[in-house]
Amino acid sequence: MPHTRITETRREFLETTTATALAGSLVGTSSGDEQKSPAEKAGPKKRIAIITTLWAYLRHGQHIGDRFLVGYPHEGDWHEPGVEVVSAFVAQQPTASDQKVREKEFGFPQGDLSAERAREFGFGLHKTIPDALRCGGKRLAVDGVVVIAEHGEYPTNAKGQKLYPRSEFFSQIVDVFRNDGRSVPVFNDKHLSYSFEQASRMVAASRELNFPMLAGSSLPVTWRMPEMEVPYGAEIEEAVVICGSSSLDSSGFHALEALQCLVERRKGGETGPVVVPGKPEASLLIRAVVYLDNELEMPPNKKLPDKVIADLQEWIRIGAPWPEEKPTQNAAQAGKSQDWNKLRLESWAFRPVNKPTPPATKHQELVNNPIDQFVLARIEKQGLEPLGRSSKRSLLRRVYLDLIGLPPTPEEMKAFLDDQRENALGQVIDSLLNSPHYGERWARHWLDTARYSDGLGGFGDNGPLPGAWRYRDWVVDCFNRDLPYSLFVQAQIAG
Repeated sequence: MPHTRITETRREFLETTTATALAGSLVGTSSGDEQKSPAEKAGPKKRIAIITTLWAYLRHGQHIGDRFLVGYPHEGDWHEPGVEVVSAFVAQQPTASDQKVREKEFGFPQGDLSAERAREFGFGLHKTIPDALRCGGKRLAVDGVVVIAEHGEYPTNAKGQKLYPRSEFFSQIVDVFRNDGRSVPVFNDKHLSYSFEQASRMVAASRELNFPMLAGSSLPVTWRMPEMEVPYGAEIEEAVVICGSSSLDSSGFHALEALQCLVERRKGGETGPVVVPGKPEASLLIRAVVYLDNELEMPPNKKLPDKVIADLQEWIRIGAPWPEEKPTQNAAQAGKSQDWNKLRLESWAFRPVNKPTPPATKHQELVNNPIDQFVLARIEKQGLEPLGRSSKRSLLRRVYLDLIGLPPTPEEMKAFLDDQRENALGQVIDSLLNSPHYGERWARHWLDTARYSDGLGGFGDNGPLPGAWRYRDWVVDCFNRDLPYSLFVQAQIAG
């Protein structure tokens, strides 16, 4: 069968499938009175069904499903979902081998999360896709469907493509639409299908039944390591993406999406230059603001005043001059390349680990370990005298406040004062490091750096953040489990 062209660009795809309707339906966006609360602006929450192959930690089902349940951080605020998950269908459970691999990778058991999420958030788990869409009833009972057919045990074809059942899931969804005489928006995670023919039939079905459908990845809006951003209007003629995975089908799509979102910032984007200096009539900006093209009308809700449009036209006519901006010192420094060899020689962070010789000190009687020698030597270098040894009472109080942020109880103080063993302090320190209060105390430093908040905190953070505690408790648990820093960072980057 010869391939027929479906769309030209991603923008055209979004236009032809009315994806803006999907966005409004699924995330509850609206315009209007900015004084209204998020719930008031969004109106009644839309009911959605999640159809997924697997709902397990760090799998797509968990990444996307959990965000529809509890939201996610965005530009310093916690974005609350304007939808309600009312039902779900989960095709598979994690295999025993997959659970072992994930447990070794992340340090704790990895199993199915769908039953736990259903109990906590009160939605139904169904054994079939039609039952999930009908919430166990006889008619379609949701306002939108999220399809996440990524991860799980599925065969691979000769091209190395994992045969995920996206098309099969979609066909069952469409059958419900046909039988019940009503259609709702559908979002499909990643691409439509490993088969072009199947993808073509999916698009044709959405057009036939006239329901919005969107497929894609979240990578265009996620963070990048190292951080990079292509400036708008960059002169880019060619670009290439290198995928480090053995599977182009699974990882290559992500790489392509990430590349496309960067390259689309090039001069002209997908539609050509927005402004042609000296030629208002040839500039897309003017076509948009004067409503010459109903597909480019901006702003979409109300045309700009004639005076503002005239100012824009005059600005372009005189060459679209831009005010000169003097870069800040930090910005100027950021543009310069770093001398990494110099940094490695000068900065302690880049130096190899070594075992230095502790310096001599004239207060040897105060030395309990080699670290004391470094401290005492620095005190002496500054011409100061150490205060001497702390009393056992002061020492215990300092240790408690430092490690768990709480003072010792009278009983704990008495037990320490009565303990005459040489390693009495070491025993106390070990017990405090094993205390759950240790993680609560030291996780605060990381949570402050990450700008964590439970919500209702005042300016810019005066709304409830009902799911934020999950991240807080996870960070506390990581400190108490002594999770290696590399895995701690990796898990947060993964989301």
